[in-house]
Amino acid sequence: MRHSNLLFYTYPPTTRTRYIVDFIFTNLLGIHVLYADKEADWLQSPLPKIWYGKVDNAPKTEGLIVAQHHSILTEKGVNRPVNLHFEEDGLAHAFFELSRYEEYIAKNRDIHGRFTGVQSHAFKKGYLHRPIVHEIAEAFKQKLSQRYPNLSFKDIKPCFLPTYDIDAAWRYTHKGWGRNFLAISRDILKGDFKNLRTRMQVQQGRVEDPDFVFSYLDKLHQNYSLKPIFFWLLGDYGKYDINIAHDNGHLQDLIREIANQYEVGIHPSYRSNQAASILKMEIHRLNQILKSKSIEITSNRQHFLKLTLPETYRRLLAAGITNDYTMGYADQLGFRAGVAIPFNWYDIENEMITDLKIHSFQVMDVTLQQYLKLSPQEAIEAVKPLIASTKRFGGTFTTLWHNSSLSETAEWRGWRAVYETIIQMAS
Repeated sequence: MRHSNLLFYTYPPTTRTRYIVDFIFTNLLGIHVLYADKEADWLQSPLPKIWYGKVDNAPKTEGLIVAQHHSILTEKGVNRPVNLHFEEDGLAHAFFELSRYEEYIAKNRDIHGRFTGVQSHAFKKGYLHRPIVHEIAEAFKQKLSQRYPNLSFKDIKPCFLPTYDIDAAWRYTHKGWGRNFLAISRDILKGDFKNLRTRMQVQQGRVEDPDFVFSYLDKLHQNYSLKPIFFWLLGDYGKYDINIAHDNGHLQDLIREIANQYEVGIHPSYRSNQAASILKMEIHRLNQILKSKSIEITSNRQHFLKLTLPETYRRLLAAGITNDYTMGYADQLGFRAGVAIPFNWYDIENEMITDLKIHSFQVMDVTLQQYLKLSPQEAIEAVKPLIASTKRFGGTFTTLWHNSSLSETAEWRGWRAVYETIIQMAS
């Protein structure tokens, strides 16, 4: 008779241990985990079981003994410096990855205040391109299968999720006379008459704005039966916030049109990281645009991927956000949290499992073209193994693309083919 219950015992029991055990065994392997309060109860149980702790204290039993080599699951708060030697303690390593422990103590940040991929333990040890938490779960699965052949595991079906950050829906139009005048002046001063000619042609309605690619995207989504998410930047104009004005009627109509078919979320402005009130104001703007459709915004991706733990996530929770899609690196491809399915954020400082669901992405267009400086063909080859490993473990392969990178102009010429190939491989 096959069954899917697993009895787990550890001492001392902690919120951290329960968090990572539930994720590994329930979320990834599909096993219902029961917890034994007393070792004697655990020893007497006929259920498949795991004992986790110091090997010197391990009982003699037919149950699976998992050695605890690291203190991360029994300590409180964040310790500096952190011990990065996990040995065979997969539970400790998995918690380190999911909690983003290392980001709490990182001293150096890039010019945008971000923790970078090259700083990560995963990059330095050469496993950033692997979903390490899935690999840890698979190792447990193999051990349990050998010990308990009748234990039943679930199979997670792989899927593909395209997401888009819409910093500006149009390149040349709907920006107001002031910004248009400055842009024309800049083209003239630079001697960029090719861009000036295109700008005038678009504004005169003779050619379509190159960044307005939504009909093209809709055809792709329909052809592959995809359900993308669009994140909209609605902040006030600034150095890093060059979006169309939030009260522009054309933009509001476009947002509502997209929302008729697909999920939409907020893409908070660069300056929103400085004040929770700005974040709430921008979410309110999007909610007001979609008021007639009774859509309440609960999904978010940070502009410029600006993420500082724990402050950013606490602000998002306070603003009513329940799903965040920022978890990925700008400078590197791969698995920032070592996983390819959603997980709840663990607030280390408060030692609590929160209601904020984290959705990782593995690939961003700007990473391929600007940070790694890959050619279109090199980009395709770089993405292939990420798709393969995500499919192997039944994860969600998630891409982050911008409408401007599909314009087929300037440095983005030839990149539509890259995106279409990724979709073909991932779908």
